[in-house]
Amino acid sequence: MTMPTIEIEFEGSQRILYELQCALFESAVISAHMKKAIPGVGDIALNQWPLGKSDGGSGMFSVLLNIGEGVSASLAAAWIFKNLQGRPTIKIRIERKELKIGSDGSIRQIEEAIEIERRD
Repeated sequence: MTMPTIEIEFEGSQRILYELQCALFESAVISAHMKKAIPGVGDIALNQWPLGKSDGGSGMFSVLLNIGEGVSASLAAAWIFKNLQGRPTIKIRIERKELKIGSDGSIRQIEEAIEIERRD
């Protein structure tokens, strides 16, 4: 049984989001429909790009996360959290459920949100 695709949205300043996109995809150039394998986790694909305008003049983008069969949510959460560390606070929505996580946020919040989606 494979894990369903999970949509993760990121919202914040456009500069911070672009830097996050570059980190997530390990690329200095971002393009529509980019995909990247995440060793030991699964893969991600850029879902909504370019950065869309949202309320308050900030930007947003989303990725689709596929977690491999038998991979724990904690590995996926650790990979996401690693890419968020050291960045100013941004909003994250996992399947439209909002989390607010900054560089001092908890990896457990991400893990719990992924686990909830895994059960649904």
